[in-house]
Amino acid sequence: MINEISVILPVFNEKENITNLVDEIHEFISKEFAAFEILLINDGSNDGTGEVLNVIKKRYGDIVNIINHYFNAGYGAALYSGFSSAKHNYIFLMDADGQFKISDLGKLITYAEKFDIIKGYRLSRRDHFYRILMGKVYNLFIRLFFRLGVRDVNCGFQLSNKKVLAAIQVKSKGAIFPAEFLIRAKKKNFKIMEVGINHYPRISGYATGGRLKVIMSAVKELPLLFF
Repeated sequence: MINEISVILPVFNEKENITNLVDEIHEFISKEFAAFEILLINDGSNDGTGEVLNVIKKRYGDIVNIINHYFNAGYGAALYSGFSSAKHNYIFLMDADGQFKISDLGKLITYAEKFDIIKGYRLSRRDHFYRILMGKVYNLFIRLFFRLGVRDVNCGFQLSNKKVLAAIQVKSKGAIFPAEFLIRAKKKNFKIMEVGINHYPRISGYATGGRLKVIMSAVKELPLLFF
């Protein structure tokens, strides 16, 4: 059983969600792990999220660390900052939009000793129809062109062994970071497991994954990854 973990939360304009989420995460992991940290990657938030993160930091002290991007560098850049700063042997990624529950981490931990990457997939995705449709098209594209048998590539709920990060180099800092991470890990023969998890409607804030800027970034980067 694993006893240490680094939790990575990429955060962009989540001032209404982040406090409750960190409280829930701390309550869960403090009972499950002997050593842990929570890394909050503030990716250029402009809605007051930075001030909220500072309050959280004061409450939890050294358990919480904040990494600030002074402009919105994108989801991949936030993941890169978090992964490269994590200090524990197991690294858990969780989106900060409140659409996942930390208790589902228990489902992933079950497989941690047999698999190098344990990735959640959304059993019933609770998003707008167009985001669900784009997700299906994207996942199909990744399966066909990269032979990656993962059903929910961009699901932001993932547990990884740090040895994976030491063995691969992800070049993308944009929207295709999760796909490139998995593709390179598969080529290195790391074992990947998928586990069904619950997904909940966003209560506050706005999703950014469906923005035209993000989509165009992915369209531009995917051919570079293929070649």
